[in-house]
Amino acid sequence: MKNALVALAICAGVASTWLIWIDARYRVQMELSKSNLAMHAASKASEEVDRRFKQAVVMLHAKQYDNAVKSLHRVLEINPNMPEAYANMGFAMLGLKNFKAAHDFFEGAIELRATQANAYYGLGEALINLNDDEGSLGAMRTYVHLVGKDDPFVEKARIRIAELNEKLGRGK
Repeated sequence: MKNALVALAICAGVASTWLIWIDARYRVQMELSKSNLAMHAASKASEEVDRRFKQAVVMLHAKQYDNAVKSLHRVLEINPNMPEAYANMGFAMLGLKNFKAAHDFFEGAIELRATQANAYYGLGEALINLNDDEGSLGAMRTYVHLVGKDDPFVEKARIRIAELNEKLGRGK
């Protein structure tokens, strides 16, 4: 009888350990499943950001500013820390002649990434339209400083700098 009780206690201990192990395994599998779902959702969101950002760039080049704004709005909903999206939203706002909003989006891009060169160019254009020649001059100078001499807009920026210097009564 004593042996039977010892055997029963051992079986109960083994069964208890087995149940604890099964529960732990189940919990790990559930966490992995949640992790996999989160990774899948993040991957899908990243794909949507990429797709919509590319659409917006095409729309900007086609001067379809309203459609670009819609795509960029969705990009910023998914990824509110993407300076390129803020800069491109600024260019869409320039196209729509909403210079204050353009200014704000360019500033947002610069706050997120101080070296976002195209945001300085756009900011310079927005500031000219907001009658802030000094601010525009500073933004254009920063743009020229950040980009290489082979940048496609550097010559336009230099021309704008010369125009602003002349308008402000300064030499080069």
